[in-house]
Amino acid sequence: MAQRCDVSRGSDVDELADVTYRTFGECAVLFNNAGVGAAGPAWMATLDEWKWIIGVNLMGVVHGTRAFIPRMIEQGRECPRCQHSVSGRLVAPAGSSVYCASKFAVVGFTEMSVHDFARSIPTSECRCFVRHSLIPAFLVRRGVDPSHFGI
Repeated sequence: MAQRCDVSRGSDVDELADVTYRTFGECAVLFNNAGVGAAGPAWMATLDEWKWIIGVNLMGVVHGTRAFIPRMIEQGRECPRCQHSVSGRLVAPAGSSVYCASKFAVVGFTEMSVHDFARSIPTSECRCFVRHSLIPAFLVRRGVDPSHFGI
């Protein structure tokens, strides 16, 4: 399947989800991550560059979450969602502060999704969960057993 999709546009991501479900009947795994950037110090980036980077890197994840996750939960089985960025955890090279700011936001959004799933979905029905390379350590630091979420 090929589908043109500008992840910064919610309507494009909604259409991608619609096509995915029409074509396959389900979404087994969601890789919900995209990245664009502009080189240079943050104070030199134009507002249009900030909007473009935040639009793709952060809002793309938001649009993917809104378009896919409710349907994935309804599938009633394990449906991993992968979204993360090393740049949201580590200090990246000079000149990438706007990019890193957007990726730090994605990491915060992803970590809080674990809590949203835990509060929103009864434990016995929590088959849709977040996969993140750093989430197990995040949970352990907070005294939560990652296996509770199937991680």
